[in-house]
Amino acid sequence: MPAEQKEFSFRQFKSGQKKIMISTKAFGMGVDISDIELVYHHAPSGLLPDYVQEIGRVARKPEIKGFAALNYSSQDQRFTKALHGMSALRQYQIKEVLKKIHKAYIKNNKSRNLLLSVDDFGHIFENAPDLDQKVLTALMMIEKDYLAKTRFNVIIARPKKLFVRVFARISDQHLSIYNTKYSNTFTHICSLENGNNIVEIDLDKLWYQNFNDKSFPIVKRDFYTGYLFRNDGIEVIPQLKISFERIGTFNNLYQNLQSLFVNIQTIFANFEGSFFNQKELEIELSKFLNDEVKAEKISKFILSSYSGRLIQPGVIEANAFLQQRREIDGYKYRIFNNQYLASFTALTNRLNNLFGNTDEYVVNRYVTNKESNSINYVRLGYFLEMLELGTFEIKGGENPMVFIRINDPLRIERDSNNNSYNNTLLSKTLERHDLSNQIFDHFFLRSFSNDERWDFVEDFFLGSDVDMLLDKHKGGEANNLNIIEFLNKNSTPINAEATELDEKNNIHIFQPNSETFYNSTNLLTIENEQGIRTMKISEWLVEDPVSFHSAFQKHKLKIDGKIFEILVSKLKANHFEYFRDSLGLNMRIDFKGYDTQVKALVPYKNEPIKFYRWWCNNQELVTMSLKEKIELFDKVFMQKPITLKSEHRKIINK
Repeated sequence: MPAEQKEFSFRQFKSGQKKIMISTKAFGMGVDISDIELVYHHAPSGLLPDYVQEIGRVARKPEIKGFAALNYSSQDQRFTKALHGMSALRQYQIKEVLKKIHKAYIKNNKSRNLLLSVDDFGHIFENAPDLDQKVLTALMMIEKDYLAKTRFNVIIARPKKLFVRVFARISDQHLSIYNTKYSNTFTHICSLENGNNIVEIDLDKLWYQNFNDKSFPIVKRDFYTGYLFRNDGIEVIPQLKISFERIGTFNNLYQNLQSLFVNIQTIFANFEGSFFNQKELEIELSKFLNDEVKAEKISKFILSSYSGRLIQPGVIEANAFLQQRREIDGYKYRIFNNQYLASFTALTNRLNNLFGNTDEYVVNRYVTNKESNSINYVRLGYFLEMLELGTFEIKGGENPMVFIRINDPLRIERDSNNNSYNNTLLSKTLERHDLSNQIFDHFFLRSFSNDERWDFVEDFFLGSDVDMLLDKHKGGEANNLNIIEFLNKNSTPINAEATELDEKNNIHIFQPNSETFYNSTNLLTIENEQGIRTMKISEWLVEDPVSFHSAFQKHKLKIDGKIFEILVSKLKANHFEYFRDSLGLNMRIDFKGYDTQVKALVPYKNEPIKFYRWWCNNQELVTMSLKEKIELFDKVFMQKPITLKSEHRKIINK
């Protein structure tokens, strides 16, 4: 539902003009209305703590008797499990994800920075419809579990979405061949100066029309590996589309990022030669940023992105300038070389290349889909987001891709091959969830009096465990209550009149705005003979097109072309006099000498004698103001006095 329609509906409910509101849990939790009589759940939206909070919306006025009703079945718990995102996650799947990450690490020459598609994990989750959510949840579980166990980011996973349409670079010559064979499967984005082109390919359509003898994952794999069009002699190079959006001016953006890097370099210079931990770096950064949250984020990101193991004396892992060393109290780091100068300079240069020569706030870049080409864009994007200077997004595939940073490959390898590996966070989550479900089932499937239910809730919130609750509050037989019958017998009618409108619950807030582009679903507040009313544009066209047209002209509203056509049609058919008077000389007429209808203003100015004669016989078709009549009569009198009628002569004193 559009935001303005949601707001309008809520205000109607709050003011009492509407008596029932059907909403989501999130919307319901934001309701603060004192005279709600009934909160009804069609199905449980969460567990007992959630439910108690949600029914707290009811009967805030002491004189009102409130009710909470729920249709409940033990089968409904599958929805609760889905809401918690744990219904399909298992320990073996977590371990398989670890294995996949380790395999990717080995395959990519032990690179600690990986950009993986969620499709790579499809076999682990049986290619479920919500595959992306399952993969991201599993990665979150792994990251948080390691952090709790080791107090160190063993792995960092950050999703950046890519969609079904992929991007590619292709030469002019090969594009001509491609267009001949696969003409309706791509869109030309732009031409490059070097005789190449960027195209957007609908991979799904390409597969369905031309490669359906293979599975889609194989087609996608062949596209990214360069094999898909090899038999056609076409070289198509997959590209990532990376979009950056800056917040504020480029100068401010550049100065803030440059200032951060200068301060980091100063901190590194002070640390040089000695080991330091993440907290020490965070404290130094906080002095510059005056923001502990940002300092923590940036310090963790730098240490996880630019650190590596010492492979042999004097040699550290590629692309790293921080040596990482494990100690009893955690990891410590040392500046290994001055590569950070080049790394930070590369990022500021890249920022300058993106925004330095344009006034645009959003800039797109197409880069070859390889880590070496994209990693600096990704790092720049994270710095901008952490500093709240901008945002970035990567597109180029069907499902989300995930940027993964591995900070301890040995632990990943060990745990992925350890039959006893257990993700503690998942185990505890599933255990708590199972116990909560037991409590929820018992609370709703057994019969209790109102007092007994509130005693149950009180004991639950005071910390009683599940065994204590079930033993103390056994309840009666299965609770099979006819909700409608019960409410009819026990509810007390309340005053059904709408409350007096004030600024907070006034529903008429959608005043005409010349800056808004209106379509048929937009709401608009207009005062007409019936008072102040708020309706959708489509409703105004049906119920009161005159008032809508009046507001359209008065406030110079911008409306969709189809809406204008409908408006003109409605006015001409049902309100012709108003339509004629409002247009005046802009009214279109049939006039001799013109093949199609023409605005009356044209012959009025160019052929005043002919127009005057026409108007005398068709005054009901065009309305003129007194000033326009006087000007016309003067012209006619000057050019051919005998034509002007006596009653019109009197108007101009002739």
